[in-house]
Amino acid sequence: MKQKKVNILMATFNGEDFLCDQIKSIVRQTYTNWELYIGDDGSHDRTRKIIANFETLDSRIHLIKFKDSGSHGQLLNFKRLMYYVEPLDYDYIMFADQDDVWHENKVTDTLDSMLQIEKGPTLIYTNYDENDIHGNLNLRYGSLFHKKYGMQQLLLQNWIMGCTMMINRELADLGISIPLEAENHDNWLVLVALTYGKIYYLDESTMMHRIHENNVTKNISQNKFLRPEKRFLNDLKNKKKFRNRNINLMVKLLSIDFKKTTNYALLFLKILNTRSKLKRIALMEKNGFVGLNLHKTIKFLLMV
Repeated sequence: MKQKKVNILMATFNGEDFLCDQIKSIVRQTYTNWELYIGDDGSHDRTRKIIANFETLDSRIHLIKFKDSGSHGQLLNFKRLMYYVEPLDYDYIMFADQDDVWHENKVTDTLDSMLQIEKGPTLIYTNYDENDIHGNLNLRYGSLFHKKYGMQQLLLQNWIMGCTMMINRELADLGISIPLEAENHDNWLVLVALTYGKIYYLDESTMMHRIHENNVTKNISQNKFLRPEKRFLNDLKNKKKFRNRNINLMVKLLSIDFKKTTNYALLFLKILNTRSKLKRIALMEKNGFVGLNLHKTIKFLLMV
């Protein structure tokens, strides 16, 4: 039986402090039939040199040289990578952050689970450990989210990180055109899987997610609490744009030409298009479209 091919996509930007550890952890994977495609977003440190060195050591590692080499942001970087591998021979895609460290069985364990449950467009995600830059464990996540919250809540607040997921070819083909309205590539692929396929959870830690001053997770967390009154008032001023962005995102999601498996996105769009704000709020609460915490829920209801 032919071994399944896994394409790993990594977006990098000024990652010289952490990149070596991450690439080494991928090279050490017990599952060996993978290719690593790295898109650099205009780094001005040693990131590209580090990747080039690994290219010479392992033929499965590729630095993709796009025609325009400027900075585009994480969403567009992953979008370009997905288009790059689209014509290639592969069965599954995984996503890698430049500053994490994968456990050696990450690909093996995720793929084994995928092969057992795969049916149609499929996304599977795993647990992870949150560590500091020295590898010390800060937090081990429990399996709370997938048990406590309904899948429709992913439309309001996504808890599934791209670095923990594997998607099959069928889902990748459906979600390849990531719209600019999406929060990120992982948010979009979760919405596509939610609407047209299936989402599964593997309650197993497969990687160390390293938290430090410069990574995306840390910056989002800091910004959320940076001068909250000013930030909240500024958000309220742009609430019309916020609602329109969500409407446009749902329209693009529902325009994918494939049989739908759930009506969450359709219902969400109908609620967003309801003229009365009070009625929108009531319908959101009635149908379980709430955030993972009270702060997120209240803010979203005020914004829409």
